[in-house]
Amino acid sequence: MWETLLKKPITVGKTRIGMKPMPEEEDECNKQLKKYADKLSKMNQQLKVNGEFLPLDDNSGQFSDAAQRLYYKEFPTMEKSAVEVIEVAYTPVPENVACKALEMLKAYKVDGQTLDGYVIHVGTGKILSSGLTYGDLFKKLRLVIREGEGSNKLVVLEHFIRIFSSISDTNFDDIDVDWRK
Repeated sequence: MWETLLKKPITVGKTRIGMKPMPEEEDECNKQLKKYADKLSKMNQQLKVNGEFLPLDDNSGQFSDAAQRLYYKEFPTMEKSAVEVIEVAYTPVPENVACKALEMLKAYKVDGQTLDGYVIHVGTGKILSSGLTYGDLFKKLRLVIREGEGSNKLVVLEHFIRIFSSISDTNFDDIDVDWRK
């Protein structure tokens, strides 16, 4: 029996044997930027002056190339004002640029860099006083990505609050503008 089996030719059909390609985890950084943009676009206003939210400025909506909501209150003396800005724009950028932007955001400091022709800027700020009789108090977290210096903004993620320190009845100290959480 063994002899008959060994004498018969063994035929093997032609088949492609190999590994199925693994799905690539590309665009993970772009997905995170998009998630931040979605979160910011749904964010409610937070700054209250005299127990009330600021009115939405008539000029809000579409500013340059980014959707922006601007809440603004100017007081009669013109020396007192309060502003809250939530600005959101998202267009996918090359993955290495998106990842670099996220890395810069993680560092949470003011920074600007150029990568493959894209300009990435991160702006942060907390309570800054200036002026002799009154000063600005502000908080912000902002990310902007442009395709080249001075070009349209492809990604804008910003929450910015500013008041004059002479406005005492605000919830400024309780507001956290860090939309990364």
